[in-house]
Amino acid sequence: MRFGLFAVLLGLAVGALLRVALGRRRFPVVAVLAELPLAAHAAYLLVLAGRAGLAPALMFGFGAAALAVALAAALLGRRFTASRPWWVAATPLGAAVVYYLLATFMLTPAWESRAYSPDAVAGAVYGMAVLFVAGVLVPFAPGARGAAAGGAGAGARRG
Repeated sequence: MRFGLFAVLLGLAVGALLRVALGRRRFPVVAVLAELPLAAHAAYLLVLAGRAGLAPALMFGFGAAALAVALAAALLGRRFTASRPWWVAATPLGAAVVYYLLATFMLTPAWESRAYSPDAVAGAVYGMAVLFVAGVLVPFAPGARGAAAGGAGAGARRG
């Protein structure tokens, strides 16, 4: 619990620094990059599945499904940056839940039949990384809708 709180607080601090350094215009890029922990963990599980000797068809199916979840979350996050900026911080969290269920239902039965299980530390690190990137996205959300919609209006009032 403490590590989760630390990950969120560190993410908020890094997000605030990135927002100052990159500006709000880079919000879509940061939203897409927030799905990298999912891709990294899926690659890790695929390496372990290969070492455990799981069927290549199962590994390909899991890899394709994990990639689909990551891409869907990245595209949704990118799309929501202008219309629903506060939802963007939730996209890594939602993708993590879907990915967890995917890994549980696809890989766990195959690993149990071989008396093999992946290291729980990597799952915990992935969970902390998801909390961190969700925290990074939060400082970008305030004013994102106003900046996207109000940018033209502000210029029209001046001129």
